[in-house]
Amino acid sequence: MATFGTVTHVPRILDEAKAPQFYVNYLGFAVQFKHRFGQNSRCMRLSRGGAEVHPAEHHGDPTPGSRFRIETSNLPGFSRELDDREYRVSKRAVPKRSPGARRP
Repeated sequence: MATFGTVTHVPRILDEAKAPQFYVNYLGFAVQFKHRFGQNSRCMRLSRGGAEVHPAEHHGDPTPGSRFRIETSNLPGFSRELDDREYRVSKRAVPKRSPGARRP
């Protein structure tokens, strides 16, 4: 099982109903709470190990497609978890690389 370090990221979401499909069902985060600010702006706190993600509909948050980095002790194990899950938009969050390959 992969372990995760501490990080808090606040990505912007455009559809509160679709965000859990990616963060919870695909990446394996757990919903800690959901909150609504006024009529239209929503946010939630998700966690996995020491990592926290706060997807929100706030206009000032990073846009969809933004990247963030979370350290893990077992990237190959996490990659296998993702291989076992279905996600219609992006089946492969961790690219396959040859053994010993490093990112540029």
